[in-house]
Amino acid sequence: PSSTIMFRHSSLFQFKNGNHTCVFYRTQQALMEVLTPYIADGLRRGERCFCAQKPQILKRLVYDLWFLGIDPDQEIRRGALELQTVNETYLPNDRFEPRALMDMLIRSIEEARRNGFRSFRTAGELSWAVEGRNVCDHVVGYEKLVDEYYPGQPAIGLCQYSMSKFEPHVLQAVLQAHRMQV
Repeated sequence: PSSTIMFRHSSLFQFKNGNHTCVFYRTQQALMEVLTPYIADGLRRGERCFCAQKPQILKRLVYDLWFLGIDPDQEIRRGALELQTVNETYLPNDRFEPRALMDMLIRSIEEARRNGFRSFRTAGELSWAVEGRNVCDHVVGYEKLVDEYYPGQPAIGLCQYSMSKFEPHVLQAVLQAHRMQV
C-alpha cells in the first residue's frame, strides 16, 4: 500500500479529457500501483469512474480505496463509481461485440455529463481476450474506435494488458491503437 501512495503524485495522473491510454503490467501489484491512484484521482476530481476488472482486482481496488480514505460504498451509491467484472462488460452474451460496447461507452459518457460529473473515467482489463479465446483482432479494432472517438470528449480511458499473456505483435498493435502509453 505504501507504494500506491507514492504513485498518486506521479506525472502519470496528469490525465485530461480525451486521453486514451494503455498500460502494460507484469504483476498484480504493478497493476494496482497504477489502477488505484488512477481511480482515486478521478473520484477526487469529480469524475464518474467505471472499472471492468477481474473479481480479485475489484476486491483489491475497494480495499485500496478505503486505505486512501475514499469510501467506495458511498461513491457507488452516489453514482460516481461503478465496478463490473470483465465478463459483465466485455462478454455480456458470452461474446465480444465491439460496436455494442462502443455504443455503451458513448451513452455512458453522455450520461455522466448529464448527471453533473466532470467526465467519464474508465479502467478496463483486456487480458480476457487471450484467456480461452482469441479475439485480439477484435479488441485492437475496438481500441482503434475508442482512440478515434476520445479526442475532444469528456472521457479518459486506461486499458490494461498483462505483458505475459499477449504475443509481442499484439502488444505492438495495442500500442499503435492508443495515443498514450504507460
